[in-house]
Amino acid sequence: MEKFFGKFMILPERTTGFKECAEAMKLSKEAVGLIATCKNMIIALERRGDVIWDFTDFGEVQEEFVFKLGEPTSSKTWGYDVKSVFKLDGEVLRGEHDFAGTKTTSARYYEGDMLVFEMTAKGATAKTYYQRLSKLMEKFLGRFRYLPEKTTGFDKWADAMKLSPEARGLIKSCRNMLIALERRGDVYWDFTDYGEAKEEFVFRLGEPVVSKSIGSDMKSVFKLDGEVLRGEHDIGGFKTSSARYYDGDFLVFVSEIVMRFQKPNQSLELTAGEATTKGYYLRESQIMDKFLGKFRFLPEKLTGFDNWADVMKLSPEARGLIKTCKNMLIAVERRGDVYWDFTDFGVVTEEFVFRLGEPVTSKTWGYDVTSVFKLDGEVLRGEHDFGGFKTTSARYYEGDALVFESQIMDKFLGKFQFLPERMTGFDKWADVMKARGLIKTCKNMLIAVERRGDVYWDFTDFGVAKEEFVFRLGEPTMSKTWGYDVKSVFKLDGDVLRGEHDLGGFKTTSARYYEGDTLVFEMTAGDATTRSFYQRPEKLMEKFFGRFKYLPEKTTGFDQYADAMKLSQEARGLVKNSKDVVTELQQRGDVIWDLADYGAAKEEFVFRLGEPVMTKTWGYDVKNVYWLDGDVLRGEHDFGAMKTSSARYLQGDIAVFVSETAERVIGSSLLSL
Repeated sequence: MEKFFGKFMILPERTTGFKECAEAMKLSKEAVGLIATCKNMIIALERRGDVIWDFTDFGEVQEEFVFKLGEPTSSKTWGYDVKSVFKLDGEVLRGEHDFAGTKTTSARYYEGDMLVFEMTAKGATAKTYYQRLSKLMEKFLGRFRYLPEKTTGFDKWADAMKLSPEARGLIKSCRNMLIALERRGDVYWDFTDYGEAKEEFVFRLGEPVVSKSIGSDMKSVFKLDGEVLRGEHDIGGFKTSSARYYDGDFLVFVSEIVMRFQKPNQSLELTAGEATTKGYYLRESQIMDKFLGKFRFLPEKLTGFDNWADVMKLSPEARGLIKTCKNMLIAVERRGDVYWDFTDFGVVTEEFVFRLGEPVTSKTWGYDVTSVFKLDGEVLRGEHDFGGFKTTSARYYEGDALVFESQIMDKFLGKFQFLPERMTGFDKWADVMKARGLIKTCKNMLIAVERRGDVYWDFTDFGVAKEEFVFRLGEPTMSKTWGYDVKSVFKLDGDVLRGEHDLGGFKTTSARYYEGDTLVFEMTAGDATTRSFYQRPEKLMEKFFGRFKYLPEKTTGFDQYADAMKLSQEARGLVKNSKDVVTELQQRGDVIWDLADYGAAKEEFVFRLGEPVMTKTWGYDVKNVYWLDGDVLRGEHDFGAMKTSSARYLQGDIAVFVSETAERVIGSSLLSL
């Protein structure tokens, strides 16, 4: 009997002979309608003690009874009183039934993986086909990566849902969100990984479940509707529905607001169709497909190995294994639910298995290594611990060539802001170098190093001038620095990035390293050494992060400012009539989220320091650029007809926001922390 136990969903398009059988049985119109119009009928058999429980769910109506094999049982079926006896006949579960005097027979059996339910009455036979629910659910099981660029309708949906800024940010700033469904015994495990936060719960189809979703308590019921997994959700009074289905290779997750209560005992505001968001996901295994297979090493294209091996302190054996191997083969293969990673050096082979996102220990070049592999868009990234020595790796494509990159440079990558007050030894060094003004007068110098393919891009912004060049570790490179033609070679020396420089015959050295969380840039010329200090902008930005409450009584100059700006009455009123304005800045991934909540309206956007961003401010389209100037966060704003600048800084425990036209300071607002 076990093969007949479980829940099964009808496949209505495969039904045959129903009309003829219904006529032979003289079924009522109600009974015919109940069966014929039900596209998602579920039937179930379950062993309960010494009896078998038979259940049918038509959606609007449910029917159930219990029976023992070989013993008569009575039930209410399609509105009729029915007497039945069930018996096993080999691989078939047969039934004999009396529908109020009409004799019928039934048979349940399998055709492939489909359960067939056959009903015969007076020579007419109907066949209905069912698929096990767990089988229909299989397409939704697995791990799927979010494709943010394909998402539609999120902002409008989030507004209608009144999502908190935290919840919005969790989704909007998440580039590599992972969703997963897994069958665990008789329940399904639902998991979402936003990177900064994770959410999980278990559910059974058709049964209510309570979970935490985007920070809110949510009550849900999930059901299969043909090829669609549907959910009905109650998030604190907000009724929403969801649907998961396939669009080609993409799993689509649709969330729609069905209705929401304005106030108790008042009418409903219908928002269906007006507030719908669609998110697209691709199965991780499909993204991984490009990394599967066997790949031959191209030794002539290897770059930076010697310097990398020096920093890694690789043994002569390990170096030789790689450098002398002209026909190295690497392979990745999917084996069940794990990936098999294999390297063949010719004289020795190494292999291990891993799951994405889970730590794994392997033997690599004779070392014990702990690794975690994750997909990051089109890149397979790894984080590795060689007995305390941390490295990262990346596999990606350049044309049709697979690149395997191992990095120890990560700590030096990114943007860094100059801290002029901490600089030491500059004057003596500058006398030797005969270089001074550009550096000495620059209070807001920004330096940056970025990985761009197989080279590093080095950038310095002095404000009045910019310099940039690219380099590879261990290879000579030419650059224009402070007006000089400079030949440089950069190498990693443990935790230090060292440089040797030739300025037209004048030899200098440089070193970049950390003191705590501060990057030190040390330059030596002759017997003179200067040290300059830098901090990541996101660290310097921390003082501006948080929620700030407006103090209208301390504001000065607003009316004059509004006149100069020719602000509309709506824009003036938004500021002047709002007593509880709140502003907020938050770091979200690699962007900064800016919110102004006036009560009657909200404005929000994300930006990166130094990069232009378009916003809607007080109803105007505005082009903005923000940058750090010491302890001040400055902005330049283009309102089309008017250019303005802004400054945010702290005065004790008060945050001050100053906005000025190009001519003079017009007004300032003070915000309490």
